[in-house]
Amino acid sequence: MSQRRSSLAGAAIALALACAAALTACTGPGDPPAGTLSAPGSSPTGTTAPTGLPASASPGATGTGGTGASSLDPNAYQPATSTSPAKNVPKPVMPEAAKKKDLEGQKAFIQYWISTYNYMRESGDTGPFLAACEKTSKFCSGSATAATAASSEGIWRVGVPVTITDIQGQGTGTSKADASILATLHEPPYEYFPAGSATGFSPRHESQVHSVSIDLRFTDGRWTILEMGQL
Repeated sequence: MSQRRSSLAGAAIALALACAAALTACTGPGDPPAGTLSAPGSSPTGTTAPTGLPASASPGATGTGGTGASSLDPNAYQPATSTSPAKNVPKPVMPEAAKKKDLEGQKAFIQYWISTYNYMRESGDTGPFLAACEKTSKFCSGSATAATAASSEGIWRVGVPVTITDIQGQGTGTSKADASILATLHEPPYEYFPAGSATGFSPRHESQVHSVSIDLRFTDGRWTILEMGQL
């Protein structure tokens, strides 16, 4: 693992948000934010928990190698631990509420999108996340690049999911957007663990909170993320 790759991972969220805010191309893989529950099964004040995921099996929860009833089922969701990446991560399902062309629909869609981001970081599957984004989104492409790089190098993340709170409508957005949203993005502490290697992405990352602006587009009866940038 190169030193350059390690430093990129260490400054991931700031890099991705800066690229998105400036709408300039990133020069390397970023590891931007995504929303999630502050604790499994609970919702942060002022927002709705990401939908489409079983409350008892929310991807992103910190794993410490403990045992439980679900661990006896080889097909059950198993959070990542310091010795193993997550297994059987449930794929988010978009709720019907997220398809409505109003503020409540925008809020529901953003929570769904955040759940696809958390799913991507646990499973390495970028499909649902990118499907919820416009192809031109630099935040989305940077996030997917980082997730693919970690997965291909056998590196996994341990930590609770990211959360997005205080979602508020700002207006109709830019000339290319149908809506613009203000929100607060919370990235709890997390760690990277390399598989069979003493090197890898910067091991530990402290919690971060970002005020963000999210531009949305509504086409073919559904919302997509046009861009997200830091305020």
